Amino acid sequence: MLDERKSPLSVGNLSDSIAAIESGKQDSQVGSKGRKRAYISLIQCHLDTLEKAGAVLYDEQAKEVAETEATAPLAELIRHINELCNP
Repeated sequence: MLDERKSPLSVGNLSDSIAAIESGKQDSQVGSKGRKRAYISLIQCHLDTLEKAGAVLYDEQAKEVAETEATAPLAELIRHINELCNP
């Protein structure tokens, strides 16, 4: 998602994609409750933590997320761990 983009991603679009992954559905099939839950979770908890860790740049005022130099390597590591845990 973010590691495949060169421009910032809105928190709304990111939360749509996360809700779709969590529910196993396409972005367009995710209900408003799922999108809202992911959005609130990102805003209240995850984005600040990811930014403090250097994994993303979070513009709180614009509600946009951008990659850092660490984003792609971290995303690759997460994919690898996921493949090992879910063969």
